[in-house]
Amino acid sequence: MAATVVAEGTPVRKTRLKEAFNGSGHTHTESDITDLGAYIENVVEDTTPQLGGDLDLNGKNIDFPSTPNISDCLDQDDMSSNSATSLATQQSIKAYVDTKTVDVPVSYSFYDAEPARTSVTNVHGGLLSLTTAQPLDSVPTNIVVSKGTGKLLIVVNAGSDLAGDITVTGTSVNRNTGATTGADTDTITVDALTTDNSTTDSNGNVKYSFTGAYITSKWFTGSVTLSTTDLTLTDVDVYQVSFDQFNDTSNVVLNTVDFTMRTTNVAAEFDAYLYSLEVTGDKCDISLQAELHVGADGETAIADRDWRLRRGVINKSLDGATDGFWLDIFYSNSPAYVENVAGEIWATRTITLN
Repeated sequence: MAATVVAEGTPVRKTRLKEAFNGSGHTHTESDITDLGAYIENVVEDTTPQLGGDLDLNGKNIDFPSTPNISDCLDQDDMSSNSATSLATQQSIKAYVDTKTVDVPVSYSFYDAEPARTSVTNVHGGLLSLTTAQPLDSVPTNIVVSKGTGKLLIVVNAGSDLAGDITVTGTSVNRNTGATTGADTDTITVDALTTDNSTTDSNGNVKYSFTGAYITSKWFTGSVTLSTTDLTLTDVDVYQVSFDQFNDTSNVVLNTVDFTMRTTNVAAEFDAYLYSLEVTGDKCDISLQAELHVGADGETAIADRDWRLRRGVINKSLDGATDGFWLDIFYSNSPAYVENVAGEIWATRTITLN
């Protein structure tokens, strides 16, 4: 077969390729490649390439529509499809593909073989009281606390001038690198009292609930001073707070808390509280999302028995860029009479496929 010379801009029909590559007893030559190259060049480079015709490759007929559309590209089972697809339909398909989401489960597990303490065990964070019922004003009356590494939570219970700023001064810690900065400051704007709805359970354990508490944007460690030049606060509580932020991941839903354990005595007491912390600007809300009990506030303990405790369908949405969770566990008796405690917290992360 002689090579076909194709003038620029001239459409090349796929039937030529069919003849070149499917002729009976034909031996492929350089001229065949010339025909193929001319067709490809015409389709790729011509400003108005003309598509149309068919190409039979190994017995599979491929129809090239005059107006290519997304449905033809997606229809891999029927390559002869030549249905006309409107622009609106193509855009709908693209929007569907661009916004397709996948829910990925996230699990946090922990184990305590033989808890012996009568105080709280904090998992993935916690709230520690540093001082309570302190005045803070411009006289100046400062508040000085000593803390480990984490953020400060400030609960404003009472005051006569609630419009101003609290300056937090101390050694800050970069939570990614661990680098410290001495005499660093963080400014918190105060505009209202905090609502403290915290209570205690039958064993005297605190169940936290705060709305409109104030929180630092930085981590601090060591001695920290709270001061103000324009506030008159008569009752301020200060806490150290830490919480898990799903490695700063957004679009997370807290779903389930799950425990297994063994009680060794009818006097066993077990209480667990799952909290969420949500930040908005300088403020945050702390809410109890689930609680589990064996003993006074739950089912009566039995000696040498195993327990499965679970609370699901929590459905609490959190943004790990600012928000998070932690779990408080109390073994109220000494000895605790509880052993082989295994816990798990489940969440779901929603990922958008692009």
